[in-house]
Amino acid sequence: MKRKEEAMKKYIASFLAICMIFVMVPILPAEAAGLEDTERVEILELVESYMDSRETAVMTGDTESLRTVAVNGIVNDENAHRITLSENNVSVSDMSFQISGIDIEDTITFVTLYESMEYVDDGVVKTADIEHNLTIMYDEAYDVAKVVSDSYRETVSGFQSCSYVSEEIQAVSEALYSLNSINTDYCAEIVRVAESQVGYKEKASNSDLDSFTANAGSANYTKYGQWYGLNPAAWCAIFVSWCASEAGVSTSVIPKYSSCSTGMKNFKDMDCFYYSSAYNGSYTPEVGDIFFTGTSTTSSSHTGIVVEVSSTQITVVDGNWSDKVSRHTYNLTDSSLIGFASPIY
Repeated sequence: MKRKEEAMKKYIASFLAICMIFVMVPILPAEAAGLEDTERVEILELVESYMDSRETAVMTGDTESLRTVAVNGIVNDENAHRITLSENNVSVSDMSFQISGIDIEDTITFVTLYESMEYVDDGVVKTADIEHNLTIMYDEAYDVAKVVSDSYRETVSGFQSCSYVSEEIQAVSEALYSLNSINTDYCAEIVRVAESQVGYKEKASNSDLDSFTANAGSANYTKYGQWYGLNPAAWCAIFVSWCASEAGVSTSVIPKYSSCSTGMKNFKDMDCFYYSSAYNGSYTPEVGDIFFTGTSTTSSSHTGIVVEVSSTQITVVDGNWSDKVSRHTYNLTDSSLIGFASPIY
């Protein structure tokens, strides 16, 4: 079975040789910008939420709130930036911004803002001033607005410039636009969501659930269980369900399940479950598949998401593996592998 080619493409600009220091410009008054008060307030609230969520993602790695206000391409770019910063021994200590311009054309809003960043590079405190150009789109059918592109340039060591733009946005300039046409590759999205959670640690009690590392323990308390409505609870199946929901995958494609055995049965009933070689199957797993391990064809004890496939191994991301979200491998001949669900994304 062939997967869709990834619909989203990233455009990463080269680093600037010199960082321009921009003069902060006050937010335009509603009259000057030609906006109604309610429009202006809604835009400002969304931009503030986006920049705050982006700051959290860059500084802590928690992208959950960013996903509610930006398309997944931006989320994945910022997660990659955070990793690159860490690899270059750079840590961001403070980020602030000021809007300089707002322009609305039909259902598309363009916002220009200037961001001030303070960061530590190999123990030396430095600053950078960065111009952002945001594109915001509103979909009346889904009553949601999101930042769909954020182009900016700066010279922070290891901090890549980002400009995420969907092909559909480039092709459609005047027609009404639906955000539903962005992020249609659900297979790629569930993999991205799963990998963004690697390192999240199970909690010792029902507190600090959103933190990746605080209150670590082995009492089965997680933010995934809180979302599902089962906390504390064994959470590998719940994690798969949460990832599917975050990626926008319909429950008709990946049914919500908290029991591994129930999940496996659901996929069998949907006629999209295939046995592994250990159970005399001939199926070759694919990225985006859901794997199940256990000791029989009717009883599974663990589940997760396949994120890479080679001729001899699969790489998976799964919850509740050593009390955390982990990324590890199985040999395709592993006797514990019962089989794979291949959702029709």
